[in-house]
Amino acid sequence: MKKCNSTLTIIAFIIIPGNTNNFNVETFKRQAIYNQIRESISEISSKIEERLLGNLLRGQSLTKDLLHSEDIVKLKHHSLNLQTNILPPIVTHNIIDSHQDIILNELRRSELINKCDDRVKIIYHPEFLNANNPIISMNYDDFVCGCDLGVFPSYYEPWGYTPPECISMAVPAVTTNLSGFGCFIEETLKCPSDHGVFVVNRRNQSLEDSIRQLQEFILSYIQKSSKARYMLRLRTEKIASLFDWNKLIVEYLKAQKLALMTRNNI
Repeated sequence: MKKCNSTLTIIAFIIIPGNTNNFNVETFKRQAIYNQIRESISEISSKIEERLLGNLLRGQSLTKDLLHSEDIVKLKHHSLNLQTNILPPIVTHNIIDSHQDIILNELRRSELINKCDDRVKIIYHPEFLNANNPIISMNYDDFVCGCDLGVFPSYYEPWGYTPPECISMAVPAVTTNLSGFGCFIEETLKCPSDHGVFVVNRRNQSLEDSIRQLQEFILSYIQKSSKARYMLRLRTEKIASLFDWNKLIVEYLKAQKLALMTRNNI
């Protein structure tokens, strides 16, 4: 993204259970500061709304005294709280034996550590999502709906539920031809990427080439205009019916029958 001079900022969530002992202190601290800022801005916004209405009804200048000195002091105080030399954490938890964590090591090796000039910001959340989570208080469905792209470049999956879960909620997804779902998509759709499903070739090319293909998929997607991404989501939603269990159960029953026949013939 830096090479192509992109001004976009991508938030990459890595959601996968890990060996942790608790949330880390820095995450809670920054969340508390964020919540305080939101509350202050909400309170000031309500006051500005009242002042604006009063100015309008009195026929005064609409911008007169909208922001009072105490409001400015409060906002400056929050601004000072945000000033720190500590980078935002890339992981929300304390990971046991973090030096052995593959994801953390790869993020550090790639220097994806949430520096100010990083075009990709990382939130590594080593725990399943649920609405009672104090950091990301959302259930899985709500979280997926808020995402732009699901990335699941599996090395092996008999089927792989996460890409069709995204698609069922009109979120484009990445899969591979080493997953059952990816193979099914390639057999079913003439051009999967036109429908918001990107199938990475991990069968007939090197790992480096597969990574390069994945990079190109993601870069081409984020470079689309907001309208183009919206239209792609509409096309993605239309193919969700392909994965309806009323249809897929037929194939499972066929597989079960074939397995029983094979066992009986052995």
